[in-house]
Amino acid sequence: MKIYKESDLENYASPIGKTEDEKCRHAIEMVRDALTPAGYAQIGNFSLQANGTGSYVLNMSRTDRLGNTRRIKLLVQGSYANKTNIPSESDVDVAVILETGFSPFVKVGNSISFTNPKQPFLDAAVLKKFKDEIEDLLRAKFRTGVSRHNKSIQIRGNTYRVDADVVPCGRYNGRLHWGGQWYSVSGVRIQPDSGNFIINYPENHIANGAKRDYESSYLFKQLVRILKRIRANMETAGWTSAKQISSFAIESMLWNIPVVQYTQYPSVLWYSFAKATAWLQDNKSKISSFWEINGIKSFDEDDPSRSRVCMAFLNELARHYEYEHTT
Repeated sequence: MKIYKESDLENYASPIGKTEDEKCRHAIEMVRDALTPAGYAQIGNFSLQANGTGSYVLNMSRTDRLGNTRRIKLLVQGSYANKTNIPSESDVDVAVILETGFSPFVKVGNSISFTNPKQPFLDAAVLKKFKDEIEDLLRAKFRTGVSRHNKSIQIRGNTYRVDADVVPCGRYNGRLHWGGQWYSVSGVRIQPDSGNFIINYPENHIANGAKRDYESSYLFKQLVRILKRIRANMETAGWTSAKQISSFAIESMLWNIPVVQYTQYPSVLWYSFAKATAWLQDNKSKISSFWEINGIKSFDEDDPSRSRVCMAFLNELARHYEYEHTT
């Protein structure tokens, strides 16, 4: 059992600062500068995917000698973009999204099928070639500190560049059938070197997180940061589930909590944290019916063990956490 004070929670809840925001901007500029020698040109100015975030966006395009134009979107995603990062997280995630062509699909429940494309189809071969191209450009720009991983290309920071994970991917547009209705959705398709593709919805994640933060009087992201810092403490103390649960699972769990649980006493962190975690404890048997924060994927769709790990984490959190009430 570890005793936490209000001052601990206030420290853990602290949001991304100006320095971290500059890291987001610098990361996307690094990738832009690496792509420029290959003929990619910046279109317009930087923008944000959602206000109040670090989700910088930059569009680029390249036209070859035959007049064929390729469009890409650079997007800062992940914890830095969503302002849920904590000090132990150093890498800024930058998606490099191939927008020319897409993988069209129909999704009913958790079942996905691809439809006949009206534009060039971004299959595994196309996306592998695109990742190869981005890797070559990054190596040409930075020379050292670039390493290829299963899903990303890592750039190690130094005195003049930040740590970044670059994720080459393709646009993934389609239709989702849910609740008896059809919806148009847009995500990205990542083609890992190991094989099977991965579908993510970073724009939805960013938008839904920003919306929930506003609805909760800006408590949602504070509680995400608090729980991630407590998880780090639990991992140091040897709690098994803390090593297994992902930051994405923590964020998605908290996103499923009804807004009313956040808004009763928004200025008192211990109370808000207690209300949120109590709701999760009361509903932990239902976690498998939760949704990811993107609002499109069911909680266990990508990882059948996710709800089990979250339940174990909540059980160990109850044994680890105790708040010191002062009079």
